[in-house]
Amino acid sequence: MKAFKIYFEGENIIVPITPEENTTIHIFDNNGKGYLYIDSVCMKDSKRSIWANFVPIHTSTEVEVEIQEVDEISKPENIIKENSNLSVKSKLETFRELESYLQKKGLL
Repeated sequence: MKAFKIYFEGENIIVPITPEENTTIHIFDNNGKGYLYIDSVCMKDSKRSIWANFVPIHTSTEVEVEIQEVDEISKPENIIKENSNLSVKSKLETFRELESYLQKKGLL
């Protein structure tokens, strides 16, 4: 299976890449304090898997991300099951909402 391999401060986190999940990797700098957040959302199962939940890192830390074929992934820190189904808007719905918003603001 394909996966993101995230390496930072001597730690490896391997997160799957699948068509059913949307994976996000966030690196924050908040007034000189760095944080790393890694999760994936599975729309089909309505669940969020979290691998790094605002892990403090130095702002000078190098974070390497590779895409690799792997046999195993890292175990998530936390899995949150959503009570409701997560809906996905079509591109047309998103376009119409943006178009309406811009018209209301007088920008279109």
